[in-house]
Amino acid sequence: MDRTVGAIRFWDVRAARDLPAALCATARRTLTTDEWARHLPGAEFIEVCPTR
Repeated sequence: MDRTVGAIRFWDVRAARDLPAALCATARRTLTTDEWARHLPGAEFIEVCPTR
């Protein structure tokens, strides 16, 4: 449970021009195949973050 009092979080809900880059920037890693299936059902899995 988030017990932060008085916190406001803003989310940019506009469509990203480069969706893979936006996903990488948000998650800071490539999603697992399970996460991908849960959040992007029906979309083909791709590695969104470059290998370091």
